[in-house]
Amino acid sequence: MKFLSFPTLVQREIFDTFDLSELLILSFCSKKLKYLIQAIQKHRLNKVGTVKYSLLSLVYIIVNAISHDSDKMLNLFIISDDDSEILPMEVFGMHRDVPICLDGPSHIYAYEKEQTGVIIEGIHTFLYQFFGPSPDYRVCTNNSQPPPNLKNINSSAIILPENITAEELENCFTASPKQEYIVINKETTYKLSPNSVIYDTDYLDLLRCDVDGEDVLFRFNGKSLTFSDSNLQNSTIIRFLNTWKSDRGFQNLKLLWIDVSPELFNFAGIMESVDIKQSDESFTLKWKQRSTTDARYRWNTADFSHHLMRSSDGVGASMTITQNHFYFVVWSEIENSEIMNHIK
Repeated sequence: MKFLSFPTLVQREIFDTFDLSELLILSFCSKKLKYLIQAIQKHRLNKVGTVKYSLLSLVYIIVNAISHDSDKMLNLFIISDDDSEILPMEVFGMHRDVPICLDGPSHIYAYEKEQTGVIIEGIHTFLYQFFGPSPDYRVCTNNSQPPPNLKNINSSAIILPENITAEELENCFTASPKQEYIVINKETTYKLSPNSVIYDTDYLDLLRCDVDGEDVLFRFNGKSLTFSDSNLQNSTIIRFLNTWKSDRGFQNLKLLWIDVSPELFNFAGIMESVDIKQSDESFTLKWKQRSTTDARYRWNTADFSHHLMRSSDGVGASMTITQNHFYFVVWSEIENSEIMNHIK
């Protein structure tokens, strides 16, 4: 069957009967067929908003392509099989010497565990070419291994293995040093390198991380920083607020969210040490936060009655301490002019 010679309309109707995992297999056949799929199925491929690589263990990898509406469009299971002989099939554009092959259904592949790094890099390289640069390419790991060092990764959600060093962690980000969003989850103590590229990510979430919170806060250069189980103290918050107010740092910061118990902070003491203004009524502010599950942003809201103005440019910030959180949200006078009329 000379498929490539069929009229475009016929080719499109045939491709529309395949799911993405089947189209992917077709694209392995030749570069010409891959380019044809990309051209004719562009409307489907453009729906992909996130490509996620989940390294669940040393022997199990899941690859998902998720639409902008959070629908799973592609689910691939890459499973290590050291008990059977792997007959390389040159899938994902990899050389015939690389031990990976289809293993039954169109969404299951088998590979040799010793080649995990080569396999995940080959899969990502192919999918990046197949879907293009528009999706959010994300790496997710559990605590059995460090994240793979891949190019063109936009976000990472990682649980760090025990005893990982600052240098080893840094080496995981050399290929994609400027990521938009990083989530680090680790229950034991660890340190970041003083000049870590992690400080330059736009959105950084540290969950259950026993780190030097003050050091991380004052080295952070991005837009949003979230701490869970932080060790930040009153003196650190006072120093942070005064630094922000005097425009000596945190020019990029839009949100600081500290997930702690309120007894760690004496809000009255903070008020006395920083020129915080109080409005005669509470205002509900809403802001965008990066989703932890996909590339979308979600609106969050809170009520504020305490505010701080930056002396250099009139930019404002509002803050509050609830039962479980300290919020610091930055806003412009133009966006929230009503607040200015109620600040004492």
